[in-house]
Amino acid sequence: WSDLQKVVLARRADLHLGSTVSGLDLLMALRFGGHTGHLIYLKPAARVAPWDDGDREVAEFVGCTPERLFRVSASKDNPRNRIVKSEALAGTRPRGSTPEADRQLLEELITSDKDRSENVITGDFIEEVLGDMTSMGLLDGADAAAADTERRVEDGVGKIFGSLPPQEERMLLKNMFFVRRLRQLQHICRLVERRLADGAQSSDATRYLLRNLHPTPAVNGYPSSEAVEFIRQYESTLFDRGFYAGPFGYIGRDDADVAVAIRSALLITGTKEDRDDIASNMLGATRVSIYAGAGIVPGSTVESEWAETGAKLGVLSSLFPSSPITLQNSPTANVAWATAFIEELIRCGVTQFYVCPGSRSTPLTAALARATRARVGTVHALSVHDERGAAFRALGYGRRTGRPAAVITSSGTAVANLYPAVVEAGMDGVPMMILTADRPYESRDTGANQAIDQVKAFSSTYTRWFRDILPPSDDVPISAILSDTNHAVTVLRQLMGPVHLNVQFRENLAPDSGPIRNDDRMG
Repeated sequence: WSDLQKVVLARRADLHLGSTVSGLDLLMALRFGGHTGHLIYLKPAARVAPWDDGDREVAEFVGCTPERLFRVSASKDNPRNRIVKSEALAGTRPRGSTPEADRQLLEELITSDKDRSENVITGDFIEEVLGDMTSMGLLDGADAAAADTERRVEDGVGKIFGSLPPQEERMLLKNMFFVRRLRQLQHICRLVERRLADGAQSSDATRYLLRNLHPTPAVNGYPSSEAVEFIRQYESTLFDRGFYAGPFGYIGRDDADVAVAIRSALLITGTKEDRDDIASNMLGATRVSIYAGAGIVPGSTVESEWAETGAKLGVLSSLFPSSPITLQNSPTANVAWATAFIEELIRCGVTQFYVCPGSRSTPLTAALARATRARVGTVHALSVHDERGAAFRALGYGRRTGRPAAVITSSGTAVANLYPAVVEAGMDGVPMMILTADRPYESRDTGANQAIDQVKAFSSTYTRWFRDILPPSDDVPISAILSDTNHAVTVLRQLMGPVHLNVQFRENLAPDSGPIRNDDRMG
């Protein structure tokens, strides 16, 4: 793959709903929920479900894409002139939760050499295709926008730049680069415009663009043939993109407007009449498959590209909020406490977790798994088999972002492996949340398996605060753990260093219903 300059790899998130959802209802939620872009809806023919003869799968493909592939239309200045427009949409950041964070992410995007390079590859490819059309006599050689580059450009997905200093905005407009700012994401965009040559037919230009412009490097890579082969070898073994990233639009005699089907999802509902068994509930429910991709170029990192696809998945997954988990319907006290604990961490702004293997920490891991599914693109969890490596990942995250990441470990000697990173975080003032699971206090100093003294396991020279949290029981209100969690995050932000929460759990560790097992307390 030595010739490969860019490749776009995608992933899919499946949401299994407990009821039937209409694609048109989802489209209305996008339309009136503050999402801007080109709305897409397709209902292909029903097919036979693979699990049962006679069952029918009803599929709907919906989306709200910010990316236009091309448009052929009359010029506003002279209706006799026809204009061909295309755009390169590549380079992404999420929107910030505060005005200051939003501006910081914007500046990070426009100053990133990696993101600019990603966009340039796509823009140059589009210029190359339009250049070939010029050589064929389909387009004029002059840039249709060259005479008016100082104007503020607006299009169907909203006003483009906004809050940059005027000199920077003029510079970007002059080069036809701008930032398309959406509700949850912001992208670098580059406009390319040409005039249709005298005597050339719009239908001929449209036909050529469909054959040669799609797929652009924004959804495929460059060079195209190498990128397709790479995707076929490494991505297509996991899932088929289907309609995702395909061209959607309308084509008329003199006009055409075609978008790229990103920010899209496939809804599949299985139906069959006169079935009363358990499977009928599954057949009557909808599965939503959401797609997102990220361009990999020199300078890309696994963490950043994974986070980018997560943010893109979140555009549509946010329309399906999970059912609220109440403490009353939790199968065990551990599930209730761990759920409240993780939710409070997220509410306080801790959204990056590094999870190490182990059984004692199962309640925390299970609660985190539910939280990541409910907040795709917002809460990120990475499984790391080595505790030392997990701690240094959290250290690097905190050093780079200034925000705390949490490390979750099981009980025993696993805790000791965190010490080197804790020392560095304490000496350098890097925020880090250490979450260690532990056996209950009645098992201490009894020779219990996989148990060491974890109370203040790290010197106060390096940690800013420690709390030994009692195991869940009716004797201690759940508000106590929420108060400790909130205080821990406050200390992280104010004193900038590691905080250690040692959380005790009794069995059942797995989210199984039933009474607490192995409760060795006296009386």
